[in-house]
Amino acid sequence: MIYSKVDAVIRARYQIEDILAVCGQACVTKATDLTTRQAVVLRRQLTSPGDPGYAEESARFAELASVRVFHPNVVETIDAFQEQGQWVHVQRFIEGQELKAVLTDRGRLAPAEVITLGKQLSSGLGAIHAAGLVHRDVKPANIMVDDRGDATIIDLGISKRVWGSGLTRTGAYVGTVGYSAPEQVTDSSTCDARADLFGLGVVLYECLTGRRPFTADTPEDYLREVTSKAPLPARSLVPNVPCGLSDLCSAALSAQRVDRPSSAREFSELLGRCVDAPITGSIARCLACGGRAMSDSTCTHCGRVFSPSRLSFCSGPARDQTFVISEGNYTVGRAQLNPHDRSISRRLWRVFAGCGQVCLTQLTELLQPTRCLVDGELVYVGQSAAIFSRGSQAPRWRFSCLTSINS
Repeated sequence: MIYSKVDAVIRARYQIEDILAVCGQACVTKATDLTTRQAVVLRRQLTSPGDPGYAEESARFAELASVRVFHPNVVETIDAFQEQGQWVHVQRFIEGQELKAVLTDRGRLAPAEVITLGKQLSSGLGAIHAAGLVHRDVKPANIMVDDRGDATIIDLGISKRVWGSGLTRTGAYVGTVGYSAPEQVTDSSTCDARADLFGLGVVLYECLTGRRPFTADTPEDYLREVTSKAPLPARSLVPNVPCGLSDLCSAALSAQRVDRPSSAREFSELLGRCVDAPITGSIARCLACGGRAMSDSTCTHCGRVFSPSRLSFCSGPARDQTFVISEGNYTVGRAQLNPHDRSISRRLWRVFAGCGQVCLTQLTELLQPTRCLVDGELVYVGQSAAIFSRGSQAPRWRFSCLTSINS
């Protein structure tokens, strides 16, 4: 390994002023660009020719050198070259503090600050994703905040290209425990932009509450924790957090990526509505695909138009979940209703919703007639029970017309 030395001049242009960090992939130094007299950051590849892993790391640096992201909330790479067989990326120097240091000093941030921060970060992530990259390490230590409160995402060192060469080995974990999406822990080569939105959800949750939503220290324990229980809503820990902001953090922290906002742009739009978001007492999902219902009119995951009808679970493992019934003709089963409840069949119903009617055909028994649900009807789903309501009125209990739909 060849480390950068203070006062050394690279390529007769960059004079090293200070060594900032030596991390897993790079030696990070502050330098002066002798042609412009501006401060820059050099990220120099750690492995040298002949070192284990050199070829893979060199290919990663070369691939990232070919991508440029131009956005005020993303650190800009202004030059890239090889020196003694090692890649060097030159980036603009960001004045300010790491968000990690800000949180250490202040404990937590005001909700209005978090909304502003979140909109900047989601906008920056949107630019990274538009360039074909997934950051894979969104955390407070990789976010710089200047004196004006403007945030910049740094350290794209373990980013992967969505359309790239698959440089991350299948099954390998790349990221930081506590901020990684569960699918990233399982196999970092398969994660997409929604893994970054999970990391952003962790960051915003930590900013709001002063603590991370998950506490496990090892990848194995962390994966078990993330997939087995949902963290406490931010609002339950800090009551002045707007309900919409708390709900958005919870959605971003969903173990299933389909339940998270579908893009950084959608995340930013939802943040813009957080201050005035109404208080909701249940989780709303699309019946057709099982994705989180983030809109009142159309599912952002499957694109189906929502009808006014709902299934509101009142007991069992699915208690407090509400399914918005999408219009159209589709099959519903365990994947949509509750992937972890094996008492529900994989193919439970055939649903037709339209013309003001919602009709179900049970698929688990032969020769079951199709029936149209009645407002207030109680429907059993595996070990849970739900009330069907038509329109926006609160459901009325009608024990005279129970529908037993057990798998």
